[in-house]
Amino acid sequence: MTLQAWKILQRVPLIAVPRGRRHAPGVAAQIIQQYVPPTTPILPLEFAFSSDVALTQQCWQQAVAQLSVPLRQGLDVAFVCEGDSSFYSTFTYLAQGLAAYPEIAVRVIPGVCSPCAAAAAVGMPLVSQQERLLILPAVHRRTDLTAALTQAEVIVLLKMAQQYRDIWQCLQTHDLLAASYVVEWVGWPQQRIYRNLQLYPDLQLSYFSLMVIRSRG
Repeated sequence: MTLQAWKILQRVPLIAVPRGRRHAPGVAAQIIQQYVPPTTPILPLEFAFSSDVALTQQCWQQAVAQLSVPLRQGLDVAFVCEGDSSFYSTFTYLAQGLAAYPEIAVRVIPGVCSPCAAAAAVGMPLVSQQERLLILPAVHRRTDLTAALTQAEVIVLLKMAQQYRDIWQCLQTHDLLAASYVVEWVGWPQQRIYRNLQLYPDLQLSYFSLMVIRSRG
């Protein structure tokens, strides 16, 4: 968490977070729980963990409607998300929905996105000098990854846990396993770092995992 974010959490009258599965505290709520004053109310917002587009949009609309009530009453509300609020974030859709209310001003506080956090945990620069960076939010076909390897020196794969075995085989074909690493649950006590993926052909990874591939050099 940045110092700027911490300061805002100390003074806002209301904090909103994505609700976790089965109404348990979500990841964002767990991150901030030790930094929020005990008297500050927390507003959990329901989001769909689903590929159903209609259900997902319905949840966004409901969340925007909930947030608009205190905001239109003049209260400041801090919405907390994981990583950076402009990097594949839940916040993006809320901000778009709140744009329908011209009386509500939205301020974005930058955070630390997961690829940068992972590189710091490994102790290596993510990119340097003239290296190009390509980030893929999901890889569903091996041809997508093969094409990416020709486009940048550093490739970051997000949401890759279910495709890990196929990705591993592709990297083996291109002799890139030794130049790749995986970070799971970056920044958490259960963080795991897997270097030199030649040693890990069959990792069983959680959703909160990413891979960094150095395709050249």
